[in-house]
Amino acid sequence: MVKRTKKLFEDIENYLDESNDSKGKSRLKERLNKYSDLYLEVEKHQDLKEALSDKDAIAFKEKLVAIGKELKTEEGNVPEETTEPKVTSMFFSWRIAATILVIIGLGSYFIINSLSPNKSDLLNQYFSVYPLEGVIRGDSLGSSLTKKLNVYSNGDYQSAIINLEELITENPGKEVLKIYLGNSYLQTNQVNKAIAEFQSIDSISMYYENAQWYLALSFLKTNQEVEAKEILRRLLKLNGAYNNKASDLLKELK
Repeated sequence: MVKRTKKLFEDIENYLDESNDSKGKSRLKERLNKYSDLYLEVEKHQDLKEALSDKDAIAFKEKLVAIGKELKTEEGNVPEETTEPKVTSMFFSWRIAATILVIIGLGSYFIINSLSPNKSDLLNQYFSVYPLEGVIRGDSLGSSLTKKLNVYSNGDYQSAIINLEELITENPGKEVLKIYLGNSYLQTNQVNKAIAEFQSIDSISMYYENAQWYLALSFLKTNQEVEAKEILRRLLKLNGAYNNKASDLLKELK
């Protein structure tokens, strides 16, 4: 588990700043290759940075700034002999917002990126990771595939992405792997990549309906409700395994 500290926030900001080539940036790159939960932390900060630059988030931003000023005032009242490091004024930028959100427990805001509370609840209600069991059973790749997909079943989606991208290159016709890769992208908040992966599955594939269901959820996650509804109606016409779910979700979206 990554420990959230001021130093970590500074390293993440340097990492997200493309013009910056500091040691902190290099240090974070090395850690990203080792810890998948650190990758998710970077994603949260990226989302926050984008949210605070959005004109629609001005009110939210103003509230955070007000809280930041209060914290800064409190910091100024700390006795000089304290061993606690003084926070610089630069830190009271978007990074203080990240700290505040962590403190008040709004991390889930970033998992369902930019969704209204209602759509966030819907996505949590209807989304579940595509199960692994049916793919491994009787597979011609045997233990090799099972070993590489264990990270997926264990929830290490960043490692799963690396393994799945390799497996798909080696087995381009094995479209079920794309379902897993798309799910892994979703779990690491790489929604556009997930959308591309689900869209790449042909309509004659036995996994087409699965891909369409997750594609609809991906569009919902990115607030593309019109596209999501269109796909849900398509699933209704197919009258397959996702018929009931598609029908229920459509009713919720109306």
